[in-house]
Amino acid sequence: RLGWAVMPEALARRTELLAVHSYGCVATFTQEAGVAALEGPQDSVDEMVDEYMRRRDFVVGALNDIDGVECPTPDGAFYAFPDVSSFGKTSKEIADLLLNEGGVAVLPGTDFGANGEGKIRLSYVGDMDTLKEGCDRIAKVLTKLGSKDEADDASAEKKRRDEIPVTRGAPGTLGANMTWEELDEKVNTYPMDRKFQAIGPGGQAFVDEVVALIEKAVGRSVPGDDVTSRPSKKGKYVAVNV
Repeated sequence: RLGWAVMPEALARRTELLAVHSYGCVATFTQEAGVAALEGPQDSVDEMVDEYMRRRDFVVGALNDIDGVECPTPDGAFYAFPDVSSFGKTSKEIADLLLNEGGVAVLPGTDFGANGEGKIRLSYVGDMDTLKEGCDRIAKVLTKLGSKDEADDASAEKKRRDEIPVTRGAPGTLGANMTWEELDEKVNTYPMDRKFQAIGPGGQAFVDEVVALIEKAVGRSVPGDDVTSRPSKKGKYVAVNV
């Protein structure tokens, strides 16, 4: 590989020492390839950018079609970083499940820091046939996980509730005016760390109902920027950050 880094001068001197004693220098043929890549025709680069964009749009769309998955569209590189926290498992547990049951290798978001909990990372550098097969396998595993029997769902939901303190009478705190149980009676919600996700029938009316209930629960209004929604196989998927 050939590349460069931008860093503080003091760090650059240390990095140079490491590089010199680790690999000496970049091989000459790699240097010549770098010159050709920078100064030569750029047609192939433009074609690959378009192809990666096509693959990106497919993967993001396929992941967002899975109930309980929320995947933003990346602006660069060739990785998707979907949120799978609604399934009530850690990033590593989801990654292990996809590998063992679906034969799909992904990285848990926590490999990139604590803030990656609840997310997984997957690459879309493969060809479209491979990406379609991989996304189909992910969908099957996660759909099965989300459709487990009610007894398991109830047990997992109780465990999540037990881990989240419910307070009453303190405006602005989660559960200030409504318990999780009362909220669940209204819509199918998944309370997580300052975030709710709901899936139900209907259009904008369902979104408005969910937001109104969340506002009642937290004791304050929720800004529009904190609400996202998209079509779901069951009607509408709504995510509310609080």
